[in-house]
Amino acid sequence: MNKNQPWDILRFTGSQTWNDKTLSATAVTASWIKGVPAVKLTAAADHYLSVGSMITIDGTVNYDGTHQLLAGTADALLYIPHKHVAETTATADTVKLTLAPGHAFEFGGFKLKLNTAVSTAGDLTITVAAGHAATVYDYQLYKQAMDTIQFLNWNIQDEPEPFEKDDELTFAWPNADNLTYGLEAYWRRR
Repeated sequence: MNKNQPWDILRFTGSQTWNDKTLSATAVTASWIKGVPAVKLTAAADHYLSVGSMITIDGTVNYDGTHQLLAGTADALLYIPHKHVAETTATADTVKLTLAPGHAFEFGGFKLKLNTAVSTAGDLTITVAAGHAATVYDYQLYKQAMDTIQFLNWNIQDEPEPFEKDDELTFAWPNADNLTYGLEAYWRRR
């Protein structure tokens, strides 16, 4: 643990639910976005995620991992920077708002801003999927009832939570009001 190491920021932006989304059973196609090799994936329904947002893909053969959404992302289309490898995604493949850096890390909290205060009940949660094979190690790290909230700051940088390389933190919130959100999650390598 290096307390002088700066915090990295993982950004999530969009305007609907944060709950997991599924991909449709379609072929992944190659693309180029501003000179960067990219691929186009298709979600099973409109995803309402914004260009620049970070997503974690899980269940595919070639595209699992955390990616930043590129220009062209809209409706059900997701463009990510990646070399094209032929694959047809399955309806069991998921897109999540997850912090999963792939190495041991510390979580220092998050900041959330909404375009207006929430009027419909629903909990924001952060769930830990421990890298162990058994789900018995999974747990809920954070829970907040969101009704009437517009700004939220959970700062634990003075005493950050340590996690192992295979651990994942998944952010979820039903966002029944379809509010535009910007969330910044703070993390750093351990």
